[in-house]
Amino acid sequence: MYIPRRFRPALLCAVLAALLLLTGCSCAHQHTELQNDLPASCAGEGYSGDVFCTDCKQTIQTGEVLAPLGHTPGERSGVREASCTEEGYTGDVLCTVCGAQMEQGEAVPVLPHTPGERSDVREASCTVEGYTGDVLCTVCGAQMEQGEAVPVLPHTPGEPRGVLEPTCTHLGYIGTTYCTVCGRLIARGEQ
Repeated sequence: MYIPRRFRPALLCAVLAALLLLTGCSCAHQHTELQNDLPASCAGEGYSGDVFCTDCKQTIQTGEVLAPLGHTPGERSGVREASCTEEGYTGDVLCTVCGAQMEQGEAVPVLPHTPGERSDVREASCTVEGYTGDVLCTVCGAQMEQGEAVPVLPHTPGEPRGVLEPTCTHLGYIGTTYCTVCGRLIARGEQ
């Protein structure tokens, strides 16, 4: 609505007079301050504050309730990679403003061991017991499989030595047999 310029001061006075009549106060409320203001937090409501006249000590205008701001998620904290010896953790998400926990992490199960090549393998022979070898985890060194003993192998007989064919004047000799692997005497011949 258009109000001509010459009527504006009169209208302003009329509005002020009406306000004074309604409030029952003759103060012009020229000195005011904001009281009871409370900023909204992540999870809590706030209040815009009341306008208070410091001259007449009356509340001129009441404030409004402010809605909560909501949490601000930060980076995941407490993240831990799972290994073959320790479970992992996906990490928690905390609010960067108030530190409230927005999301709780979850445990990550322990990973299986990573088998390496067999160690301490020993071939069996006719003099030494063998061993199939142990399997160790390449990550943590834990023994995944224990080896087994391999029994000593039998000797490998060679051709008999010193064989003599019997004659009409001498007895024969079947010879002495030695192992071709270790050289140990296996059998002594008879006459």
